[in-house]
Amino acid sequence: MDRAAKWFSKDLTNFFKDEGILTKVSTPYTAYQNRIAEKANHLVKERVRVMLIKTQLPPKLWPEIAKVAVHRLNILPTSVNKDKAPPAQAMAHALGNTNSIITYAN
Repeated sequence: MDRAAKWFSKDLTNFFKDEGILTKVSTPYTAYQNRIAEKANHLVKERVRVMLIKTQLPPKLWPEIAKVAVHRLNILPTSVNKDKAPPAQAMAHALGNTNSIITYAN
């Protein structure tokens, strides 16, 4: 966290404690302390821009395209999880043969 006031509310601090979430505060104006998060944010923004340009969709769809970009990043293997399957592959493996699953549209 970057010492932003919104992260120091009593409710949020209690929520983190109740859920067993450990927080680590970085020094203000030192993005390098959050390099992994900063890199991820940069990748998402970069991919959104590319998708908007390539598809010629209106900029108002930025939030939806960001969801697609994040989803795509989440299913790719990374150096952090190199010995593990990406979440989508792990889920498919856990489910086994999914040929009999019927999907329904809402």
